[in-house]
Amino acid sequence: MAVAVAVAIAIDVSSYWDPSTRPPDALAYALAATLGVLLLGRRRWPLGVLIVSVVTLQVYHFAGYPGISAAVPLAVALYTAAAAGHLRWSLGIAAVYLAGLLLMRSFGIRDRRDRCSTSSCGTGRSWPPCCSSATRCAATAP
Repeated sequence: MAVAVAVAIAIDVSSYWDPSTRPPDALAYALAATLGVLLLGRRRWPLGVLIVSVVTLQVYHFAGYPGISAAVPLAVALYTAAAAGHLRWSLGIAAVYLAGLLLMRSFGIRDRRDRCSTSSCGTGRSWPPCCSSATRCAATAP
């Protein structure tokens, strides 16, 4: 599970680069790998893994790297913490991320996947095939 999450996050990191963000480098991939490796301790320290995962994800975002969805790195940690009896922590962290998303939407801030899922990308397909040429996709987004 940890390897699958680390690989999924690494693919997400490398799949898109916006000229307004810092290009992914070794630190970006190290943070992505850290999010996957943290899951190895999720059964023994479910709340600790959840909190460190959130902090690691925030370090990644505050470093200015291209945005990655919080769903992949946090889903397993949120579920494990909730199942271990830390439901309030899991719901609280999920609520903060949901509130952030709703706040971004209310101000018209769009996610990169929104830009890439439109037909302005040329293919009209979903974001992974569409964003094979990320700069073209970002440049043609409305």
